[in-house]
Amino acid sequence: MAAKPASRFQFGAVSAVFSAFLIDGAGFGAWAALLPVFKSQLSISDGQLSVALFSMVIGSVAAMPIAGRFIAHLGSRRVIIAAAVAYSILLPLVAFAASPASTLAIFAIGALITGAAKGSLDVSVNAQAIAIENHEGRPIVARCHGGWSMGALTGSLFVAGGLKLSLGAPLIMTLLGLLLLGLAAFSGRRLTEHDRPDEHAHHRHSLWPRGRLAPLAALAFIALFCEGSMADWSAVFLADVVGAEPASAALGFATYATAMTASRFCGDQLSHRLGPVVLMRFSGAVAALGLALSLASQTYWLGLLGFAMAGFGLANIIPALFRAAARHGHAGPAIASVSTVGYVGLLIGPPIIGALSRTLGLPLSLGLLVLFSGVLGASANLAKPRGTH
Repeated sequence: MAAKPASRFQFGAVSAVFSAFLIDGAGFGAWAALLPVFKSQLSISDGQLSVALFSMVIGSVAAMPIAGRFIAHLGSRRVIIAAAVAYSILLPLVAFAASPASTLAIFAIGALITGAAKGSLDVSVNAQAIAIENHEGRPIVARCHGGWSMGALTGSLFVAGGLKLSLGAPLIMTLLGLLLLGLAAFSGRRLTEHDRPDEHAHHRHSLWPRGRLAPLAALAFIALFCEGSMADWSAVFLADVVGAEPASAALGFATYATAMTASRFCGDQLSHRLGPVVLMRFSGAVAALGLALSLASQTYWLGLLGFAMAGFGLANIIPALFRAAARHGHAGPAIASVSTVGYVGLLIGPPIIGALSRTLGLPLSLGLLVLFSGVLGASANLAKPRGTH
């Protein structure tokens, strides 16, 4: 099918959903970069920090099916607007909840509520991106995930800059939240209504992945488990294991996010040239080698190099899996089922690593990501287009 000619509408819609992904990533990047600060201010251990991370998981997982129902009845545009505004407001509040005068319980409650906003935003932005891609006949999913990565990079660098200026975490998050509110206002006016409400959709499609979608959902879980764990624990690894200062440790995630962003913006071209199977095998191998380098060296500069390799390798696995899912049935419900399982991995990965670190130590616990990256590369045939052998 020939691609539709470029139009002002297309550019507006793509820029809007790209901005929504950027909002999602910026909040997550800022959260990840500030975790060592939150941990220090509350004087808690890795295991105690995992309580707050688990709270975010619970909030997100509880909100995802609710958001899905709202998308079915209202469309993704309205859900994105509501979730983006809530997310932007809650980011400063969770920073206040981690102040030295606060407690772990208050911090966990703040993470729970913030996680609910994030889970709703995760589901709705992917639904919007798939709707635009299907309507316009042009691939945009990898580009949109590049927007998430750019947002994560921006959020982490924003935090690093704020810490360099000796600003407190609440002030950093308040300034970021105001910026994201402005971006949400820009995005909301340009989002589309292509995924029009279908009051009978929930009778025709299951949100749980079945048949050939099940292994794709499992791989999405593993891939996003790695992404979430890198986001939340890369800065902590550099600060606690390598001994880097907080501002320098925050650059660990920034390096990872920079490589991921660059890789995703050329992801469509790489997939076209190499094919999804070869690209996924190569990506899994690069990620595994990079993570192994960081964990084995336990030095700052080799750690940064390894994180960059991990970001480059992991970047295009999720877009490949989402496209593969869309080929196995109705695109919208298929993507929704695979992405929901995948985002559980994104959210549950960090607290599992934290819990394991209590007995195994953080470096050995992060070794699980090396294994998972190898599994992703070895399972690349599942991303093969239908009808090929």
